Amino acid sequence: MVETILLLDEAKERIINGKILLKNERYNLCVSETYYAMFYGAKALVNLKNITPKTHTGTMSEFSKYYVKTKIFPINLARKYFQFEENRNKADYDVIVQFNKSKAESSIEDAIFFIKECERIINAPLTEQ
Repeated sequence: MVETILLLDEAKERIINGKILLKNERYNLCVSETYYAMFYGAKALVNLKNITPKTHTGTMSEFSKYYVKTKIFPINLARKYFQFEENRNKADYDVIVQFNKSKAESSIEDAIFFIKECERIINAPLTEQ
């Protein structure tokens, strides 16, 4: 459980970073950080199952298997995580793509909702996980 909490703390730290980047008009970096917030939130949930994926794809796959397909995690929020990976790839590797303030702001809002849902599941009784 200690590792799960550390992963969740990292997710929260990434949201803080995203807010700082937003304030400094670093929108692409903000979008990337908010993806990582969701990634670490998903990784924290997967860790509850004593699974430690080595890749982003592995984390997504295990998260989907144990939390999305079982309807423990809301599908609308899960879709945002999957979409954010594509945004992160664009933000990090495509110099032509420039995210704007509105996209950065909405990515922070979505990441906050995602992490709150992760926290809810982590803090739920074991029968609900």
